[in-house]
Parts: sequence; C-alpha cells; structure tokens
Amino acid sequence: MKKTLLTLALSIVVSAFAWAQQLSIITDEAGTQGAIQVLTMSDNGMYVAGTTETMAGFVMNVATGAIVYDEALDEFGCEMRGVSNDGIAVGINGNAIILNVNTGEKMELETPANNTSIANAITPDGSLIVGLCYHDGFVENPAIWDQFGVLTLLPEPTPEELGFTYNGSRAVAVSEDGKTIVGYIVDDMAGYPIIFWTLQDNGEWLLDTTIATTLFEPAWGDKPYFTIEPLCISANGKYVGLNLAFNNEEFSTGLGLYNTETNEISVIPSGDEFQQAAFYPSSVSNEGNIVGQIILGPTSRNAFFYQNGDEMVRTFAEAFPEEEFAALANSPACIPTKITPNSNKIAGWYIDLDTYNYYSFILTLSTEGIEDIVIDNNSSNAVPVAIYNTAGMLLDRPTPGVNIIMMSDGTSKKVLVK
Repeated sequence: MKKTLLTLALSIVVSAFAWAQQLSIITDEAGTQGAIQVLTMSDNGMYVAGTTETMAGFVMNVATGAIVYDEALDEFGCEMRGVSNDGIAVGINGNAIILNVNTGEKMELETPANNTSIANAITPDGSLIVGLCYHDGFVENPAIWDQFGVLTLLPEPTPEELGFTYNGSRAVAVSEDGKTIVGYIVDDMAGYPIIFWTLQDNGEWLLDTTIATTLFEPAWGDKPYFTIEPLCISANGKYVGLNLAFNNEEFSTGLGLYNTETNEISVIPSGDEFQQAAFYPSSVSNEGNIVGQIILGPTSRNAFFYQNGDEMVRTFAEAFPEEEFAALANSPACIPTKITPNSNKIAGWYIDLDTYNYYSFILTLSTEGIEDIVIDNNSSNAVPVAIYNTAGMLLDRPTPGVNIIMMSDGTSKKVLVK
C-alpha cells in the first residue's frame, strides 16, 4: 500500500433553485481538468466523485467546492466509483485507490503481484470497500478491503456447483451496514447472473448462488433469464436493480427490481419503444426508486426515473417536464448515476444539446415536509454543513429571514431567523 499527498484545488457550484425541485450544475472553475463527470455521490449528498475530460479522477465537497484531482496514470484513465459520507472516494488509477477530499491523501489498495484491482463501492462510514482483482487470463476475483487498504478475496463458486463454466466473478455494490454484498458471475454468455455474499456472525462471508442456479440460463433451455445483471443495491440492502434479458422468442429485455426480503424479481414495464432496449440501473433508493439509462441503439441514451409502485418506467423528459430541466431531459446522453437512500437527490452527468460539452448535475427532487424548527445539535448525530437562503444562495452564517440548513445526513431544515 502506498500513500501520496495530493494538492487541493477549488471548483464552483452554479445553482438555479426552485423549491419544489432544485437543479445544481457543477463546473470546474479553474478549468484545469476540463468538464467534470459525476459518477457517484455520497449517501448524505455532501460529496460527489468521478472523472473528468482529461481522464483525471476527482472527489468534491459540494457545499464548499473543495476538490481533489488525481491525474491518470495510463491510457485507461482514472475514475472514482464510490464515495463515503466523509468524502473518501474509491476507484481505479492503475489499481484500486482511495482519494480523500479532506486531507488530499491518496492511498493505493493492496493488490496481489502482477494483478490489477478495481474498487467499485464503499460503505457510508468508509469501513468496507468492494471490487475485484484480475489475475492471469483476466479472470476476475471478487475482493473487499478494509479502511486501511488490506485485501480479502471473497469465496467463489465452482463450475460443478453452478452447472456451467465461467470466467470468475466480481463484487459490485454493498449495503450501508457492510453485511450484504451483491455481485455477479462472469459467465461465457455475458449474462452476469447475480450472486450475494452475506457476513456471518463468525466473520466469514457466505456465498449465495441461488438465483444464478435456478433462474439463469447459460445456454438454450427452460429457465426464464439469459441476463440477470445486478448493478446497484439500496443502502438498507432490501432492493437490487437489475438489467434483464428474457429467455423468450423475442429475446426481449427489461428493468428488474429484486427484493432481498421476499426473494422476488419484479419486472418493471416500459413503453413499446423500449422493448428491445437495454436497461442499466445506476442506483436504487431504500424505497426501491431507481435511476439509470436506457440504451436503444448506438447513439440513444435515455435517462430514466422509476418510482416504486408506478405502472412503468419514465424517461427524464416524462418525469421532469418543467422547462428548467429541459437540458437534462432533451440531452442526447443524460446518465443519472446516483439516487440518495431517501430519494431526495439524483446526481449524474449529461451532454448539452447546443454545445455538445458535458456537465454534471445534482437534482433535488423535493423539500416538502420541511418544518419551521429550532436546531438542537444534541438531538441527533447529524450536524449542519451548509446554509442557504430561499433563493438557493449559499450563506456564510444564518441571516434574518428563512434559512435552509443542510444537515450531514442529507436532510434539510427550515429555520426562521429574526
């Protein structure tokens, strides 16, 4: 493991607010790394991370604008794929790394000699990191690291247990308590059947391949799915967003929502125009609300928002028809990458239709239910992290009138200052 101290730079958040919904556009004020591409956001909504136009990785404090970059080491670039509630981002730059926006410190995670590693996600408290290592022949092995970068390889199935051959497996996402990890098997047909690891009381990880062996079809047969690819898990571990392909005559595809409590896969209906599209969920909330992208052809990227219980998937254009969100809804490529556990914020990036530059955004869905209260810092573990007026302007301190207090757990409080 290797630690490096990086340099802090400053960026700016330019916002246009309306209290029913808020849209913040994130840009790089200094312009040193080109456009910012947000690939993830912390569960409390305080930090974003991702990559840039020059393929540098970054992690940013949304409230203060403080940002740390990490220059790409090779032609594959650097990207941060997960970030904790304390601003610790994980991703890849040559191998799996940690990047801390608060200290500017970078740490390489333990990787076996001659292997390559990737960190995909981190728990909100930063105690567990999940991802994979590649070894000879690019076979993938699911991996976890602790906060000190110490590596542990997760158990894997055998071809005899599965009933089909495969090329390794990977860990994709983790619940907030660090006890449930979702991943998939890298099978020969690129169907990526879902598997789970759950932490036992004795500290060992139990592998569950039930869905892969009972519902997944690696070749022609009578099981219902050719693809059961998990791409995200809710913070509470209840829901998993799935990319599905069905074993039917039409080879149709769809969006799936797996409930870990009922062990059921719900297929989310979509419009007729998307029957042959690929659905890639990026993130799922604790309520089962999903964001992601619909890919229909080589140039079609439609952002979608699904609210659990709705009759069907909605595109961003359908979900957010207001004029102030037209840039996102009409973009030739809009990729929402994160919805917070409380479904309050969506982050991602989009390509501007006029300039074909790309920008990042944070969309606050609702502030309904905020009450006039007096903050008691002793009442919970959450603390104030930013103050705004009703026009959305960031304030240095409370001012007379209505103040919107953003808390460290992602909630908001409205306070009247006289």
